[in-house]
Amino acid sequence: MLAQLLGTKNEKREIRVHFRYWTAELGDKNLYKPLVIAGEGMKIKEMRDLSWSELLKGSYEAGHCLIASINEKYCQNSFKNNKNKDESKKKWCDFWTAIPKLGKNKGKNTRKDIDKNVYKEYNSVTDEVTVDQPYLTFGITIYDERDRRLLYVLDYLHIDEIISDMIDDFLYYFPVDFEKYAESRRLD
Repeated sequence: MLAQLLGTKNEKREIRVHFRYWTAELGDKNLYKPLVIAGEGMKIKEMRDLSWSELLKGSYEAGHCLIASINEKYCQNSFKNNKNKDESKKKWCDFWTAIPKLGKNKGKNTRKDIDKNVYKEYNSVTDEVTVDQPYLTFGITIYDERDRRLLYVLDYLHIDEIISDMIDDFLYYFPVDFEKYAESRRLD
């Protein structure tokens, strides 16, 4: 079915699907490291760490997924770095970023309700939020212009909500404390 959607029958095309996790305890409260990657021939060690900025932060603040090419204002540095890659590095065409919303009380398009994927720190004097970031991010990267419509279809279908619901279902049967899990990954 995906081949029909993309208009490819036997042609192989590269698409990378990945999760990243927050590494606050490693001394850099703004770093997200690769956690899981899917894509033929792609290795997690080839993925770079991302800082808490650009499309990650934009998607979180917007409360929904974002496509890079439509939201270039959030990711100008990413486009610049991609354009300046040398020939040995693979250049992406476009990417989609989402922040899974987890927990029974998750709000629709808002972070006001409880979300198990969110870490918050408060100023002890003013009670203002000083840190407000997710533990987990999700992304899809395409490397061929012909696959761009896949990102639009996935966005239209609200695949971020489907992924969030699937993670919620998993967490119902296998409860995971994201803060403890993130800490255990930091020790690797």
